[in-house]
Amino acid sequence: MWPLRRRAGARPGTLLGSLPGGIELRALAPGDALDITRLVGALSRHEGYPPPGFTTETFARDLMGRDSYVSGCIARRAGQPVGFTLWHPAYDTQSGERGAYMIDLYVAEDCRRQGLGRALMAVAARASTAWGGSFLWWSAKHANAVAMDFYAGLAEMEREVATWACFGEKFQALLKTGPAPQP
Repeated sequence: MWPLRRRAGARPGTLLGSLPGGIELRALAPGDALDITRLVGALSRHEGYPPPGFTTETFARDLMGRDSYVSGCIARRAGQPVGFTLWHPAYDTQSGERGAYMIDLYVAEDCRRQGLGRALMAVAARASTAWGGSFLWWSAKHANAVAMDFYAGLAEMEREVATWACFGEKFQALLKTGPAPQP
């Protein structure tokens, strides 16, 4: 398994920063499972997708478990969740450097344009540097105009890069390709 628990990072629930208006940013903790699951659902609805397969069980396994692969941060105002970001380690052979891939970023509509999205991304970037990383990489759906406008002010879009994903039947077919794994 991926030995990520050995990497540097904030302890669950650690206060990572605060913003005006009483917003606190904290490293994810086991008690955040339901709120993060709901926020992931809100992001999915915002992008026009059906409810995601992310559950409190996958949160526990993939973000809090012994072999967890994903890290994250939750933003709360007066104890209520108003945003989050999730990331995992990445590597770039072109630069020969470590970094992080930001899986999701979501900010509640009434908290947008107040610096929260940028602050959540900064937390992910600092986490990247904690394990020797020098970049934060992410993707966005072209149809998500809010995200595309926001990201345009932060970074350059890699227009010549196409992002691919292999799921379901195509993933199963790929597994059957090539030589059989050796025991």
